[in-house]
Amino acid sequence: YFNPADFFLDLVSIDTRTKKEERVSKARIEFLVQEYEKDFENKTLKNYTFNEYSEDDIQRTYEWKQTQSGKISKVSNAKQLQTLSVRTFRQMLRDRRSFFIRILMNII
Repeated sequence: YFNPADFFLDLVSIDTRTKKEERVSKARIEFLVQEYEKDFENKTLKNYTFNEYSEDDIQRTYEWKQTQSGKISKVSNAKQLQTLSVRTFRQMLRDRRSFFIRILMNII
């Protein structure tokens, strides 16, 4: 298998080609269900941590975000032009065939 989803679907699907394959696949699915139920029973809500951050951490983060909300950094037009130019040039170099086709389409 190359795709993990295909492997998973194969594990949880019932194979109906023959009676033997059907019994084997049903047994495999029953085994997976039992193992999941055992694992689920071992995990209780008391042992599960919903949020590992303390109230102080949350409050500090909230206060920091409030102080940062007014600060907006603006990138200059020259820097924007430079970044876009570099990206376009790289794209032209990486995909020359489509670049030439675009030029030909604009000429014709």
